[in-house]
Amino acid sequence: MSDPQGQGVETPGEGQGADGKYRVGDRVRSGAKIRHIMHEGPHHIIFRDEMGYVRCESFNVPDHLLPIFAEYDRVLLEAEESLAHSAEQHLAPLAARCLALALDHKDERDPMRIFDPARKLISKLGPIEETYGHGPGFGVWRTAKGGVGWYHFDPAGGARQHLPEFSRLSSIARSSLSSPQRDVAMSLLGSGLHALFVSPEPERLEDPFNDARKFIETRGAQSVRNRYVGVTVFLLVVASALPLWKLYQGEALTGAFAESLAVGCWGGVVGAGVSLLQRVGGLDIDPLAPRLALALQAFVRVFVGAIFGGLVAAVSSADIALGLIGGAPLPLFVFAVVAGFNERFVPDLLDDLARSSVKKPKDPEGSDPDESG
Repeated sequence: MSDPQGQGVETPGEGQGADGKYRVGDRVRSGAKIRHIMHEGPHHIIFRDEMGYVRCESFNVPDHLLPIFAEYDRVLLEAEESLAHSAEQHLAPLAARCLALALDHKDERDPMRIFDPARKLISKLGPIEETYGHGPGFGVWRTAKGGVGWYHFDPAGGARQHLPEFSRLSSIARSSLSSPQRDVAMSLLGSGLHALFVSPEPERLEDPFNDARKFIETRGAQSVRNRYVGVTVFLLVVASALPLWKLYQGEALTGAFAESLAVGCWGGVVGAGVSLLQRVGGLDIDPLAPRLALALQAFVRVFVGAIFGGLVAAVSSADIALGLIGGAPLPLFVFAVVAGFNERFVPDLLDDLARSSVKKPKDPEGSDPDESG
């Protein structure tokens, strides 16, 4: 915080030169050593100390500037109440810049409005639920929204190369995990990020996010498959509800072909659903895929099964193939289930029908060329 003390005192503070200005390497009255000067004026200096923290030292502050320093202190107090130490240091550079702009303010607008960005950042970051760790120039914490917040003033190259993987895993966790699983994943990610920042040689760390990756990828894939199964079961229930209700009411569809078509489509839907449920463990599903895309994929597969079942009913009713069915609902339903389950059943059936419908060419005498003599 600022220290507007000694108004009217003209003696320089400890470590100041004869000209009353601080320089890199000097120590201020609080004992902090200046590593980098961010902003200075006749009554203040804003700097980073040797630990990387942002500090402000004020002296001989005139009355007209006291409200600005008081506002700066209020912002830091709000951050201290709402944020953890690590996030507070994340805010400190922005608050210091706001202070510098307010002190350099020349027009007639309210200089206190200059601190609004700092207050917006406090609202965005806080409140902090858990601090995974902090140290000189860095901090890692968990936000109230369930994410992992962090800052690092100067991450080394070895640490920087792991940050894209941290972002990737965070995105997968947010999009594919349930709330309890997401909490565990974020704890693992936060702990891994803290271990990365505290390591003296981060480039030697093989994989700081190995535990988080295993958890996220395993649970994420399972969660996505569960959603896929849920959509499939829902479609099966909806598609089966109408014919089952008709049978329960003792009603029949108008016409023999309409009844066969309904039975065929129903069987195709059941077959496609069974096929999806059987193969869901081996499906290659992108954990970042939107839920709508998963629902559409399952719907298309079930819809194709209904079309294949309907084609079986049409071919059977036309007496073109599958003569064993003979118009009986139960055999038709069984063949329709097979058509929906086996993606190649109907295409192969149609291919055989197409081949059989092409007449073989005959020789000029009307005999089949395949027949001898």
